[in-house]
Amino acid sequence: VNAPSHVGEPECDEDCRTDKLSKTQRKRMRRKLIQQEKQPPPPPVDVAADRKESCQQNSTPQPIKSEDQHSKLSKLQTAFRDRLLGSRFRLLNEELYTSPSQASFKRFRAQPELFEQYHEGFRHQVKQWPVNPVDAIHDWICHRFLNKKAKKITLPLVVADFGCGDAMLAQKLMQSTKKDLLRVHSFDLVSPKGNPKLVTCCDIANLPLKENCVDIGVFCLALMGTNLPDFIREAHRVLTKNGILKIAEVQSRFASTAATGGDEQETNQTPKANRKSKKKKPEDALLKKFLDVMSELGFRNTQMDRSNKMFFMMEFVKNGQSPRKDVEFTAKPCIYKRR
Repeated sequence: VNAPSHVGEPECDEDCRTDKLSKTQRKRMRRKLIQQEKQPPPPPVDVAADRKESCQQNSTPQPIKSEDQHSKLSKLQTAFRDRLLGSRFRLLNEELYTSPSQASFKRFRAQPELFEQYHEGFRHQVKQWPVNPVDAIHDWICHRFLNKKAKKITLPLVVADFGCGDAMLAQKLMQSTKKDLLRVHSFDLVSPKGNPKLVTCCDIANLPLKENCVDIGVFCLALMGTNLPDFIREAHRVLTKNGILKIAEVQSRFASTAATGGDEQETNQTPKANRKSKKKKPEDALLKKFLDVMSELGFRNTQMDRSNKMFFMMEFVKNGQSPRKDVEFTAKPCIYKRR
């Protein structure tokens, strides 16, 4: 019995009809048709679902491939980020200069993220300086104490960085070929996340060091706070008899103005002929007062480097006197203009 011609039979012309096939060919065709009938039918196609999925794929926004647009967006984001960092840095900087160190220590210990925010802004400021005083102090230590021609010193040479920030001085000294001759202590309000073991968190007016154990003490832009004499008294306590205190500070903190100019600011109403006569002239009155205060706190100035337009480099040794406890002094705060 031949299979019905409408069931799975391939379309063909009249020359391909089964009545013209041989018996063997008809058997083969019958087997194929039976096998096709036994196979399960294909799953029904959900046309509506396919259309919905296709619409969703077409409506999905594709990522922008233009490198120019991506770079413009990155520059804009970077500009906003830098501006926010700068604003946050200026506020924290002003607070550190106008608050006692005890208050700053408590606040930064309670909110250690402020330390990271401050120093991220500080690093941005340092990039704009022609010279980093940390590099100058590092070179001074290496040239004076680690040079072959250096005078004989008691080893290891103990260095204490008061207000170290990211402890860059310690990191640079530890990269020296003569790092085995050094022992470096770094102190600041908070231990940074990157080097928690490198920095000891403390109030630098109360150092966790024994008396007469430090050969070189360093204040690199670290005389921040309204209780500056407390820092100097503590440095005097931990320095050895022949110890050296190295201070790097911003010149504007010790700059005063001539009496003729006063603190008056020049205005547009000031006649041009008189503007030159009222131009502010830097004086050393405040710097001299600072040196007098250092003398009362037990230190004698041995060197003053004013070659840099931005920073003083001062060197002190003990003068044999005990620091007075009633001395008070506050240098000008280094406050950036708010924008």
